[in-house]
Amino acid sequence: MQELAAYHNSIESPFSGIYPHISPAWKIEQMRARLGDGRGFLCVAAEGGELIGFVYASITERVGEVAMLYVKESARGKQYGGALLQKALCFFDRKKVNLIDIRVLDGNPAAAFYEKYGF
Repeated sequence: MQELAAYHNSIESPFSGIYPHISPAWKIEQMRARLGDGRGFLCVAAEGGELIGFVYASITERVGEVAMLYVKESARGKQYGGALLQKALCFFDRKKVNLIDIRVLDGNPAAAFYEKYGF
């Protein structure tokens, strides 16, 4: 969990300062709690033993949220992002969520990725 948090913080630099009130320790605690009670889902992608991407999704009151999805630039275009998203969507399906929430900051190129999948 610590390694994933450190990794996320290292790649989150373009958005640093946007959510200054959310500390890495808080993120880790929230993720652990939701993973522990079945409301969270975490899946990582690796290539040659190297962590290249991950998705973290959670559920609150039957609303599924893709909270974090990231694939290293060097691995983009190889379908890792789509595979990770599909894993999260299967989790939501198993948990019978009523709504899926995906939020992307203005100007984030990930918007096109999610639009490709119907969001």
